[in-house]
Amino acid sequence: MAHHQRYVADTDPTTATETEESDVEAVRHAMAELDASRHLHSSNVQDPQDGAQPAFTGDAIISIPEGGGHTSQKTGRGIISMPGAERHEGVKFTSEGRHQQKAMRAKGTTSKPVECVVYFMDKSGVHLTVDDGQNAEAGELFEMVMEEMRLNPAAREVFSLWLVSDLLELQLKPNHIPFKLACYWEELCEKYTSADEDDIERDEPVIMFQRNVFFTRGKERKIKDPEIMRLLYHEAKENVVDARYPISQSDCDFLAGLQALLKHRTFNEDEHTEEYYREFVGDYYPTHYCKRKWSFLGRRVKDNPEQRLVQFHKAASKKFGHLDQQDCRVAVYKAYLSYCWKLPYYGAAFFKGQVEHPGRKLSGGVDDPVYVAINPDGVFIIDMDDVIFLLGLLFEDMTWEFAEPKNKENRNCMPCLFLQFPEKETDKKVSKVLQIFSREAVLMDKLIDVCVRRKVELVQRKSTSGDEVDGVMDSKDDDDDGVLKGSKESWVQFNRLCLATFDASGNCLNANMRKPKVSKQAKK
Repeated sequence: MAHHQRYVADTDPTTATETEESDVEAVRHAMAELDASRHLHSSNVQDPQDGAQPAFTGDAIISIPEGGGHTSQKTGRGIISMPGAERHEGVKFTSEGRHQQKAMRAKGTTSKPVECVVYFMDKSGVHLTVDDGQNAEAGELFEMVMEEMRLNPAAREVFSLWLVSDLLELQLKPNHIPFKLACYWEELCEKYTSADEDDIERDEPVIMFQRNVFFTRGKERKIKDPEIMRLLYHEAKENVVDARYPISQSDCDFLAGLQALLKHRTFNEDEHTEEYYREFVGDYYPTHYCKRKWSFLGRRVKDNPEQRLVQFHKAASKKFGHLDQQDCRVAVYKAYLSYCWKLPYYGAAFFKGQVEHPGRKLSGGVDDPVYVAINPDGVFIIDMDDVIFLLGLLFEDMTWEFAEPKNKENRNCMPCLFLQFPEKETDKKVSKVLQIFSREAVLMDKLIDVCVRRKVELVQRKSTSGDEVDGVMDSKDDDDDGVLKGSKESWVQFNRLCLATFDASGNCLNANMRKPKVSKQAKK
């Protein structure tokens, strides 16, 4: 069984075991482990196979799952669905192009200058001509974007290049070569996603200029550069509209009003009407808030998204005025980001997984698709269908374990990530365990490991110097708004999760988790 470092709240962090990955960007280095000569088997995911029940000895989770769950695909607005992208004549990582690039590499052909487009979250892009482009490293491309866009040097710490598609998102290290990774995109998707062969064949990655997952909220609050704030605003807005950030309807109305003001610079009662916004509601609200309400007699209720959008657009315009000056726009960017900074999962990297549904037999055996959001503070589980914040765990309050199936070639068997955290039941201390099925579990494990090691290094350095370490802060020192110090009761939705319960001795009290199936031959 694969064994990885765990971080336990009541242990000395300096005793944590180091993993084989020593680079702080190792979260995405797992993609480099893929052997180009090894092609994984692809097949449609069928009925779920039951996994093993974890057993506990102390703080360690020692379990090898026998399989994964039913894979649910969620379709909708993707962050690379970019209208107008066709105006760029850059490189497209199509299947045919990937095969041609593989052939060139096999023959040792020298790469010619390549024209490519690096996209931003505001759906714009910068067109680059790269010498020896097929061997260009991500760090080189990043510096070309910095120069072309004349960005403030502070952007080097805030942003990173990502290779992104509808199926997979990978933050790149400076020495990664995007074009070579794109050549093997199908193999990466086969290894880290549960998509079928046709979806993988159609999937095309693009290079994105996005927020660095290791950049902390505390440092972001100190940013005053208008262009950096603009880019951060657009990324936060996309996460809200794409339903990655669960928020209330009233908060979404407030943010939609700010977004409308930034887009139109002012409010015009004759132009910005309900009829005008009815066509564009999906640009301001996540899908689950776009539904219109009707009365019993079939009449529309005066509480529809376009009506609320007009109201909050007008309110935002009244508060901030006409955005004809850059300083005015920066104030609105900050107002939008200030709200997002209060979300515990802000700035997280998002992975796709699935968890067992409570009352699984009644639900037909279908698991709940979830986002596993990981940032420098902790791990957060979000229901993808209902857009509900299910579970939030700070690193100091949890342990974790990554486990692989015995039969790695069986596409029906999925790796797992186990999360363990303390709770109290009838005044007794117990441990709760959540089992997450995902082919990206190994990437989650590596990102958690890197974030924890960065915290450990910070504690060690602060104990000797007392100085702040560049690029990382302790979660308690990085919580000026009290997000992480607040009540945690709202961070766990027990009625929506299947959790196993263990006492202090490691005895299982309640196993609401999958047990291995007994074959017919074994029964005989």
